[in-house]
Amino acid sequence: MAKKKKEKKPQCKMKPATCHLRDYFSHQVIDNGFSRYDIIIRYMFVREYYRVGSPNKLQYPLYEKLIKTRGRFAKSSKFIDLIRSFERKGYDPKYPIMMSNEYINSGGTHRIAICLHMKIYEIPVIFNDHYKDKWRDFSGERLVDYGMEKYVEECVRTKQLIFKRLGIE
Repeated sequence: MAKKKKEKKPQCKMKPATCHLRDYFSHQVIDNGFSRYDIIIRYMFVREYYRVGSPNKLQYPLYEKLIKTRGRFAKSSKFIDLIRSFERKGYDPKYPIMMSNEYINSGGTHRIAICLHMKIYEIPVIFNDHYKDKWRDFSGERLVDYGMEKYVEECVRTKQLIFKRLGIE
């Protein structure tokens, strides 16, 4: 059977701006509640990847649970491939993160998590008034709804450490 060619994402033709992750995360707090624990979980996966030192030994059920809540099969191997790509090339600015002027994005959360871990705080983005996406609610309450209650405290602690590193009060 012939091997299927790997499809590349199309490169963005617009000139990206840069966004500091401090600004991005500051906009993820709604009504005094943080709404992007999905990115924190992805960050924790990256941290665990480096702690374990071998993708063959890496088992991180919280990430797999997160992916399943989105109705997808957990593919941690693709995430590991992205981490390795960052190790070789860093963040590829040809693939900026699309977001609204209100900092709403649906894609790019894996890249944001890797950037956090690698201390890449300025990321390429395209702010677009016409970018319409619904707000992603991955608040602490939503994690409980998804059956991840035993991980909420660790997620909150990790978010606090990240906010402190980014200078967010």
